[in-house]
Amino acid sequence: MKMNHTHGQMGCRRCVAILLFLAMRTLLGQDISEFGVLKGVSYQQVTNGVPTPLRQQPYSFNFFADGANQAILGGRVVLPLGASGITTTIPVTSTDGNGLELRSSYSTAQALDSDYPPGNYSITLTTVNDGELSFSFNLPLSLFPAPLQLLDFQPAQSINSKADFTLVLISNPGGTPDEYVQATINSLDGNRTLFETPQPGQPGALDGTTTSVLIPANTLGEGQSYQLQLLVARLDDLETTYGFGFSAYFSQTDIPIATSGSVPAPTLTIDRLTPDQWHLHANGVIGQNYLIESTTSLSPPVVWQPMVNFIGSKSGFDFTDGVIHRQNFYRARPVN
Repeated sequence: MKMNHTHGQMGCRRCVAILLFLAMRTLLGQDISEFGVLKGVSYQQVTNGVPTPLRQQPYSFNFFADGANQAILGGRVVLPLGASGITTTIPVTSTDGNGLELRSSYSTAQALDSDYPPGNYSITLTTVNDGELSFSFNLPLSLFPAPLQLLDFQPAQSINSKADFTLVLISNPGGTPDEYVQATINSLDGNRTLFETPQPGQPGALDGTTTSVLIPANTLGEGQSYQLQLLVARLDDLETTYGFGFSAYFSQTDIPIATSGSVPAPTLTIDRLTPDQWHLHANGVIGQNYLIESTTSLSPPVVWQPMVNFIGSKSGFDFTDGVIHRQNFYRARPVN
């Protein structure tokens, strides 16, 4: 990833440090796993044309800290001096001890820089085992990387999910090996990630020179719509003493994609546990989201009541209806 010009290029020693830290951090047992201060801009691509900024508030500031085992108690962010010359401190409270987040969105880059000006951001995190930790990250004048664009937009609207598919990207202007690129495919509701390229420092991680991404066969379901996200980030500062910390500028492009074919119907078997209680076993396409519904009568108009969602898996899905029914009917259907 590319450092800001005031810091020069990231050297090989720092790249090695990232690799070693990411390989070891699960063994360190530290309170903080990852934290960062970011400014970004979000785009959308809905045709073969170039991505366009989201219509409402595409610019954002984000501070986050991730941990585990309720080890993060809280934190605060001290902003650089803005036009007012007054120091601003923003407290951030942890709701569950496993993470902190501060997020703000803006319609213009100028509005973003007004509230979160360029300069050094002082971060303090209070943890259970490591105590109070302080860091300083530099975010200079906003310099967002150019957004990534999907070249083969039309073919990506009818992907054959049973075969490998290559997403062809238009070369990122000015993209370098020091930038980080990640491609992610999520369900439309955002609750499931079907595909994700590696994190920074992991084998196979993509960089700013990336021009294609391979989606292996059977990663996606048939007849489904998804959201592809193409992220490109440029690091400005890095901290690996207590977790993987960084400041960065990023651009993200959201792109709709879809697969051809139709979703195979799930199978549903029903066993009687007692005269009035029923056990269900459902099978479906691996990774596909399904809904089991029930009704007490098939006489028109039939009213189906939602019961439980499940994700298709190799072992199938088991469910026991906890309500006593003398007579009941069930069905399972795919949902996006």
